[in-house]
Amino acid sequence: MMSWPKALAPVLAVVLAAACAVPTRWENPGVPRDRWPGDKAACRAQAAAEAERGYVRGRGYRIQDDDTRTDPLRARMARFDAVKKRDDLFARCMRARGYREVKKSGGRGE
Repeated sequence: MMSWPKALAPVLAVVLAAACAVPTRWENPGVPRDRWPGDKAACRAQAAAEAERGYVRGRGYRIQDDDTRTDPLRARMARFDAVKKRDDLFARCMRARGYREVKKSGGRGE
């Protein structure tokens, strides 16, 4: 059986890598700036809905052998996976709309 520190090491590595990530924003020079927030909101909503469907569907398939309702660690990991999926879907949606991710350069945020 694997010890807790060894089991949590990969999770900690991902969290630390995310914490060190360079802040970015999404830009599309071919679209008026006043439309950027609407596009971003639409992609966030679409990504959240799709990731949530996958999370619920995935939990349903694992109930027999991996009941996340009674295993808090597995529940947190499943939620972490869903959040990562949501972020990936959001980025894919923004790219499909012609946006590109650029590093923030101080000053104003997104």
